Amino acid sequence: MALKNPRDEMDSRDSIVRACKRPAFAEKVEYSRKQGQKYDRVARAYVDNIISGPSIRFAEVALRAWRNIDALTQVVYDDEDIRRIKISVMDLETNTAFNKEITVRKTVERKKAFDREVLAERTTSDGNKVFILRATDEEVTNKENAMISKVIRNEGLRLIPGDIIDDALAMAKETLRNRDKEDPDGAKKRILDSFSELGIRPAEVVKYLGHPTDTISPKELETLRGIYRALKDGEATWQDYMNPPEEVKPETPAPEPTAEEQKVLEQWQLLLNSCSLTPQGLEYMAKFVSQAAVTQQISEIEVKVAAVKDFANFHAMFNAWLVKQGPMDSKPEAPKTESPKENLEKKTTRGPRGPYKKKEEEKGEGQPPPEEPPRDITPETLAKIREMCQAQDIDEKMICYDADVSTLTELTEQYGLQVIKFYEEA
Repeated sequence: MALKNPRDEMDSRDSIVRACKRPAFAEKVEYSRKQGQKYDRVARAYVDNIISGPSIRFAEVALRAWRNIDALTQVVYDDEDIRRIKISVMDLETNTAFNKEITVRKTVERKKAFDREVLAERTTSDGNKVFILRATDEEVTNKENAMISKVIRNEGLRLIPGDIIDDALAMAKETLRNRDKEDPDGAKKRILDSFSELGIRPAEVVKYLGHPTDTISPKELETLRGIYRALKDGEATWQDYMNPPEEVKPETPAPEPTAEEQKVLEQWQLLLNSCSLTPQGLEYMAKFVSQAAVTQQISEIEVKVAAVKDFANFHAMFNAWLVKQGPMDSKPEAPKTESPKENLEKKTTRGPRGPYKKKEEEKGEGQPPPEEPPRDITPETLAKIREMCQAQDIDEKMICYDADVSTLTELTEQYGLQVIKFYEEA
């Protein structure tokens, strides 16, 4: 039948656009829903991120005007807790189909139980307790119909060219703007009456807008119509648009680097690459830069700008700071008191410091294990070695021969495991 009665795309387009010229239908064409927040660089503050799109009512008219579209639903699983439904939308002329499976949970949330079967409880973001109840057959049917309508809307509109949908939405907005110009007060009354039908009083709309309804702008009228359509179709709830009292606004993001700063950052990266730092070494460098920025009360970019100008001096300060640091996120024990001779032997036999790559490894040569672990390890130190090996993610390249394991400042994962294995076998 679809092949015998093919659609005329221009005629179908005309039907969809003409429907949007009717003010009563144009009000139902688009929905608006809040989805988190976004940073407004002009206002230098976070504002609600409102997304909009074609509504379910628009999709019904558009699919009917496009013709030869078949939507099928099939229950594939059903028990006392959930119902799974497969939904398929097909263009019978091109055999293009989109399928989706939804799960309808047979529960509802209510503020009061009213002698109904309570399955669980939870606390909302505003601190109120709600009950999760067993849904009645009517409530399950309402949830099912709402979810099916959304899927048919989302999948069905994929069968219609996007430019036709955009033209229809633009026509609907123009229709409403022309009507609002003729009777602005009537437009405000109509939108407030619509919200009142949903139990949302004008005072709550004023709280959302942040100013009296007498000064509603045309742009705000469009947004309010979209919100009403989202509430009416079950796309969102009124609470989604109101910020909870305890909601913490994210911090203002750091300003983007200028062109000159970007060049400096590129030079900084090249200088870091020339230092042959391991992944943990880069973490130490980032920590050092962060501490320098806090100490000098400047940004990290300004620290890097100064470092690039005199990197040799900056690198020397980093090395001096690095000597005092233990493993990342750990508290090393106080070092043992050693004789000058022991210190001298340690300095002459010690391998490269942990954050730097070994020259032998850069050449591809493996690092042999120590012939014998230190003999002065106490049970307490051994326990700390085990804890460190489990908690620290340390590069295996960072191996030191005669490390002072009692301080745990230069001990690596591989070396620690060798020590543990030696004493367990002993």
